[in-house]
Order: sequence, then C-alpha cells, then structure tokens
Amino acid sequence: VDAFYIDPARRGESNKRVFALQDCEPNLPGLLPALLKRSPRVIAKLSPMADIQMTLELLPGTTSVHVLSVRNECKELLFVVEREADGREPLVRCINFGLDGIQSFSFTLEQETQTVDKRIKNKYFLFITVNLLVNTKTHSVSNNHTSVYEKDADNCSTPLGSPQAVTH
Repeated sequence: VDAFYIDPARRGESNKRVFALQDCEPNLPGLLPALLKRSPRVIAKLSPMADIQMTLELLPGTTSVHVLSVRNECKELLFVVEREADGREPLVRCINFGLDGIQSFSFTLEQETQTVDKRIKNKYFLFITVNLLVNTKTHSVSNNHTSVYEKDADNCSTPLGSPQAVTH
C-alpha cells in the first residue's frame, strides 16, 4: 500500500459534532502507528476548524499541511504524515480556487511567526470597538465589533487582518 487516505467522521453519538481529533471516528492519533507500519504515508482530511499546531502535536511525522479553499473559504485541511519523516518543520501549502483562477503560497509556521513578529515590531495599533446588541423585545440592533488597525510609518491606517499573501 502506497498511502492511506483517511477522513475521520466528525460526528459522535446522537449525530453531535465533535471537534477534538481523538474524538473523531476512527481515532486517528491512536491508529496512526498501526497505519504507518503498513504504509509509508497517511493522508488525513480534517475539519477546516482544526487547530493546525495542536494537530501537528497529535500527528507526529507530518511533512505537509494543505489548506484547501474555494473562493477564500477554507473547505478542508489535508495532513500528510510520513513514516520516514526527517523531522523538519512541515510546509503549509495554501491553495485557493477562486473566480480568477488558482492562488497558492507556502510557508512554515516559523516563517509565519517571524512575519507576524516583524509586522508587530515598531508599529502602533489602534483598537476600535463598536458594540452590537440586539434587544429581543424591540428587535433593535446596535453594533458590537472590535477592529485592529495598524498605524504604519506613512501614517496610513490599514486593517491588521486584511489579506496579504506572503510567498516564499
């Protein structure tokens, strides 16, 4: 067998959603050693809500993570785990199937951390909070939202969470 492809069920008893990888059926972290004895590679399709760093801790030997999106909405995560992993940090590959074609970029988690650290260093941040409250009796709505804006050297404010592709 060249590879196992596994898509653990994310519903438990009474058809309730489960979020912890070890609560999915089958329990991939528990099953992984047996799978890797029979195949050099396991590819796991996981929820787009999965915490990548936590999942990497649960799946030692992960060599790459593929983040698959359609029109900027993450649809699934694929973790590639290899028996002969060399211990290097996994590469995260993001692929977006958009209206204008396919966009992709790759990075390691260390590169992501360094990029964020560079952006935060020597920057000033302005936090803008707007309240959103819904009065159930009158159905009136007021906004409640917090936005973080980065004040750069040119005195231009840009939303900190605005999309910026970094290719390596």
